[in-house]
Amino acid sequence: MKTIRDTLTKAIRDSGLSDRSLGIQAEVNRQSIARFVSGQTSLTLEQAERLAQFFGLELRPIESAKPEKGRK
Repeated sequence: MKTIRDTLTKAIRDSGLSDRSLGIQAEVNRQSIARFVSGQTSLTLEQAERLAQFFGLELRPIESAKPEKGRK
């Protein structure tokens, strides 16, 4: 299963956009993008959300996933 990190990193690399251009368009600090792609740091939830929205990505449950017993 791909992680959110893997999916965002691939979208960033595949976009062909510079960190600066992507940062401006997605409203995320270019240095945060560069550090994230290089594996030096994580993104904040807000930054990840902005990038996901920019790339048209969404987080959704897997239908086969079942909650643990006692959890809703």
